[in-house]
Amino acid sequence: VFDPTDELVGLSTHDQVVEAAYLDAEDDVIYVTGGDLIGGSADSVLMAVSAGQSGAGDIVKMDANQVFTACGPSTGGRQWVGTAYDIGHGTWVAVAALGTGRIAYTTDETTWINSTVTGGGSQAYFGVTYSPSLNRLVATASSGTGRIVYSDDGGINWTAITTYDAHAFTAVKWDPTRELFFALSSTAGANVLTSPTGLVWTARTTPDPISFGGRMGI
Repeated sequence: VFDPTDELVGLSTHDQVVEAAYLDAEDDVIYVTGGDLIGGSADSVLMAVSAGQSGAGDIVKMDANQVFTACGPSTGGRQWVGTAYDIGHGTWVAVAALGTGRIAYTTDETTWINSTVTGGGSQAYFGVTYSPSLNRLVATASSGTGRIVYSDDGGINWTAITTYDAHAFTAVKWDPTRELFFALSSTAGANVLTSPTGLVWTARTTPDPISFGGRMGI
């Protein structure tokens, strides 16, 4: 149960929706859901992206003194759309829909390094999330080859899954209560997919016609 006196350890924003994580007295992470489910960092309490833009300043961080600093890469012409914190490896990751190097990670919240993605190409990412219980990152894309990718090393290396390339994914979230990944797709007939691992996904029945877009809150 969230207690307002708990220590804030992470905060992320996407499309003006705020998500937070807190440490309680037992040092357990408590998620407050306003959209994304993320972890946090002891140094930066916020990592945000400016969707629809590219270049330096598209990723910003806020420290404990509420001072904002631009920390995004200045190269690649990337259109950043989301961030996630991998609490198990202590890394932030960011994903982009456009540009060169569409997944990047940082260990110091200043220097961003392009991730390596194996088995896919030209993905337009529109979501990234982290599972604390699996210690796994999952990102989804609306186009390209390998539209679901996952990382078990903090976002340094990613493996693409091509089985679900018929879907145009628009969002992905980890639900810690159900212990499931949820992915939204704008592809009619299979708009919601779930997975306990992020590797094998099951399409769920939804009223047709539905075309999901944007973000998802759990």
